[in-house]
Amino acid sequence: MSYRITLAEFYKICDSIKPTKRGCLIWPGLDGKYRSGVPIEGKSAIPARLVLERKLGRPINGWLMACHHCDVPRCVNPDHIYEGTARQNRIDTVNRHPMYRKLRERRAAATNANGLPPRSNANARTGH
Repeated sequence: MSYRITLAEFYKICDSIKPTKRGCLIWPGLDGKYRSGVPIEGKSAIPARLVLERKLGRPINGWLMACHHCDVPRCVNPDHIYEGTARQNRIDTVNRHPMYRKLRERRAAATNANGLPPRSNANARTGH
């Protein structure tokens, strides 16, 4: 079965979604199965981008992304979504998650005097 909806129908679905404990509004998909693209008036669209465009009142520039403060790609809560570059999104993710912070701190501590990471024993040449 092929699903097609209008933009108004898409927003009506988004406005009816109940928030999770973290405040995320999880896009359910049209057939109960999540798909990254939503067929809006004959074109496939990403739900978070549509919600952000509605929030901003203008289209998102092609090279920018709909980034999530919550790191939940299916979230369509406009308060959780912001316009940014891929680099800004990575930095935001790293700063928000302790696991990435610890990894970054270990890498920074492990750099040698030249500012390069130490050479792994597995990659080092032996026997010469």
